[in-house]
Amino acid sequence: MHTGGEYVPPVDPRRLKRHAIDFLVVVLFLVAEIAVLGGSPEGPTLVVYGFPALWTLPLLLRHRWPSASVLVVLGSLALESRLAQEATESTAVLPPVILAFWVAGTIEDRTRSALIGIAGAALGLAILADNPGPLRVADVGFLAVFTGAPYIAGVALRSREERAADLEERAAALERERDEREREAVAEERARIARELHDVVGHSIGVMMAQTGAARFLVSEDPARARDALLVVEEAGRQALTEMRHMLEVLREDGDADALGPQPGLRELEPLVAAGRASGLDVDLEVEGTPSALPVGIQLAAYRIVQEALTNVRKHAGTARAVVVVRHSPGVLDLSIENDGPPVSANGSDPSGGHGVIGMRERVALYGGRLDAGRRPSGGFAVRVLLPIR
Repeated sequence: MHTGGEYVPPVDPRRLKRHAIDFLVVVLFLVAEIAVLGGSPEGPTLVVYGFPALWTLPLLLRHRWPSASVLVVLGSLALESRLAQEATESTAVLPPVILAFWVAGTIEDRTRSALIGIAGAALGLAILADNPGPLRVADVGFLAVFTGAPYIAGVALRSREERAADLEERAAALERERDEREREAVAEERARIARELHDVVGHSIGVMMAQTGAARFLVSEDPARARDALLVVEEAGRQALTEMRHMLEVLREDGDADALGPQPGLRELEPLVAAGRASGLDVDLEVEGTPSALPVGIQLAAYRIVQEALTNVRKHAGTARAVVVVRHSPGVLDLSIENDGPPVSANGSDPSGGHGVIGMRERVALYGGRLDAGRRPSGGFAVRVLLPIR
């Protein structure tokens, strides 16, 4: 928030609530102390109002200056004991003493916390010894209970807050590590896609060269066949340029070299499913609609998505039955891979620590498509992909 050109940080509601509770507690204690001391037969103004304010109000600063607030409270008690003794001999001092030792236990610096606690206990013994009459064991026990118990409670609270902060820091570190692994997985998948598109472009260029050579020999003897060859060259060149554009969008440096040759497409889905059956996977392939000539990159993306989905079924769904459906619609290629086994996590990484869904999402995003992956209401897991055909 900006006010008059200056930045004003937003108010934390939790912090505001905490300070409001502190203020209410301290004010209530102060009012109770004044009521107790004001009801004595001889109650000087300094004793009734001054000292209770000195050993109570500093506790409002415990969040900002915990050590100083405790020392001021204990010092005020010692000063009153030397000057008047009316208050320190009454129960009015119990609330600030309990709060002071509790605050001492919550101090983050353990050495300082222990020293202040010891100093406070010694001060309490000194006040008891300074009172008229002999020092009784019961008085020492009373002092030990009303100083030791709140101090121990403060130490327990400090330990719990330290553990909570440590757990929160670990959770943040794990989240950062997970995000880093996902970024690495995305980069790795982009590199793989770029290499495969490189092969697609190389194959298209090879087709262009072969057809151009054939057209050169046929142009004088059979112009019609030469024209057909040139049309093939034109289509292959158009596809090569399209895939080249996609490749430049995702290209990353990588030293690996994949084998040259055409990449798999929709025609290879049947062998892929057959290989799955041979490995023990119960899987069926259904094709709906009339297949049309699709860009090689679209076919490659569809093949890889089905391959990854079936791999996840084999790894995580055991003996579940899987169904792969390929629907050819005008302008859209619709893929559906469903299984009826235990669900695979849909948070971007499967239970084995892989990043199959992330890879699918990257391939779909490359062609401006849509991917939905998640648990089925009836059990199992489903992957649905829509790839627009431009």
